[in-house]
Amino acid sequence: SLPGFDLAVALRRLNGNSRLLARLLLGMADEQADSLTRLDALLAASEYTQAGFLLHTLKGVASNLGATALAQAASQLQQEVGATSRSGFPAATYPAFAAAMESTLSAIRQHIRLESGTSGAAIEPIDHQALNQVLSDLTPFLETGKLIPDELMQALRHLVQTDLPGAPLAPTSRLPAARTSA
Repeated sequence: SLPGFDLAVALRRLNGNSRLLARLLLGMADEQADSLTRLDALLAASEYTQAGFLLHTLKGVASNLGATALAQAASQLQQEVGATSRSGFPAATYPAFAAAMESTLSAIRQHIRLESGTSGAAIEPIDHQALNQVLSDLTPFLETGKLIPDELMQALRHLVQTDLPGAPLAPTSRLPAARTSA
């Protein structure tokens, strides 16, 4: 549990892939580190449309990654900035947004880590040749409905741990472990 976050919702969006969520949250923290500075510059230049776009993007990213407090604060400030073109910038919700932004980025940096080492948590790049070979070997078993050999299941399980774009193999991470004969 992380204050200001609904990580359960974010994990459901990512098929339970906590490593991917950690990587995306850390990426958001890096990419949005200068958001307040950029927003301040846009507001100072009366570039309210651009400020609204920045807030809209931030709201979407935060919402998708479970940073609910930041998403709500960005949404409120976006609405206020949208009304600004008619009345000047009142900044009523800006302090709450800035606090939510700082709190969110700080929480990510303090509590989210990518695991590494021998635990298998490190994310490896996909080996396309190995993927093609496993899929080729797997096809006859799927077409005939025959039992898939343990070695092939192990190879498939290994590929699930790789960094495929969009994590298309993530649902297979729930494959049963290979049985060993005693």
